[in-house]
Amino acid sequence: TIIHVLGAVFRILFQVQGVLFYASLAAKVLCFSALVSEATVQTICTPTQIATRANCGSTTVLPCPFTVEGEGMEVTWQKKKPLLVVYISNDLPKNQYRGRTTMQPGWNKMGTANLTIHDLRVEDMGTYECNIRLNSNSRSKSCSTVTLKVDPGERDVWASSTEVTVRAGEDLILHFSHNLKCFTSNLHLTWMQGRNLITTMSIGQEPPVKEIPGVLASYASGNATLLLKNISTSQAGNYASCFKDSASKQECCAVSNVIVAETWSGTEPTLIHSHYILTSLLVVLFGCVMTLS
Repeated sequence: TIIHVLGAVFRILFQVQGVLFYASLAAKVLCFSALVSEATVQTICTPTQIATRANCGSTTVLPCPFTVEGEGMEVTWQKKKPLLVVYISNDLPKNQYRGRTTMQPGWNKMGTANLTIHDLRVEDMGTYECNIRLNSNSRSKSCSTVTLKVDPGERDVWASSTEVTVRAGEDLILHFSHNLKCFTSNLHLTWMQGRNLITTMSIGQEPPVKEIPGVLASYASGNATLLLKNISTSQAGNYASCFKDSASKQECCAVSNVIVAETWSGTEPTLIHSHYILTSLLVVLFGCVMTLS
């Protein structure tokens, strides 16, 4: 009986050992498969981080190098904060990037999945991520992270007239504008006469502008206006309106030259009137002389 019991125990032990062996073997196979899969993902590229900047309205290229080539490769470019798909190799994004993003044909055989963004806007500023996968059955790998800054250029601000003529004692009104695509709503405006500060304005803040007697500044939808009451000849010169975007911290200025013409002085009308009377008397006297002769 004891022999039978011992035999049964040994049989159970062998069965348990067999189960453990196969379980261990299966675990090792799964781990090896995971390692192989992970190694495949890792070999797609070496992750890079890049910072670049460009001017509003221009074209920029976001780089994304990789090391493995294949026919079934897919790439997705997305912008972070807020998360937004910018470009995907097998579809078109249905957002503000539609029609403004391109990739070079045959990119999957060139080792670069670079994204080109055309007609840059200030809202394009942010961080972009390039994700690549070898095929539909593999996991994607983040290959490139690009931080893009978009700066407004000098051409994105302008004066309605580069030269304005006004008479002394009249009100001077100057108009300046900026490209709405190249500035955010967080604007700081500064008006200068030469190097002298006239007034400033911060859009979206209360009060938006400091009240100054004889000076009125306003802003609406990309248009800034400066009114100076009862201008004098000493106020002639160059006037600048500068727009500074809090996002890019880039300041751009437009300049208008103001010419102040003098009015008649108090004695000039009297002299003109006296000259007119004297001329009239001479004409009458000449006529009398001619009659007498």
